[in-house]
Amino acid sequence: MQVKAHWEKALAEKLNYQFIDIEDIYFPKDNPEYMYLNPRPFEEVERILSNII
Repeated sequence: MQVKAHWEKALAEKLNYQFIDIEDIYFPKDNPEYMYLNPRPFEEVERILSNII
């Protein structure tokens, strides 16, 4: 989780919502040098999100 997501996670907890970091969904962690290199296709992101919620 990135630093910027800290307040988002805290807000989600306060409101009793599940926190989902969308960058974890869109970008696989297969390139440690630059995680934004290969975004997942929209259909895959949609499938992953529907499995989470």
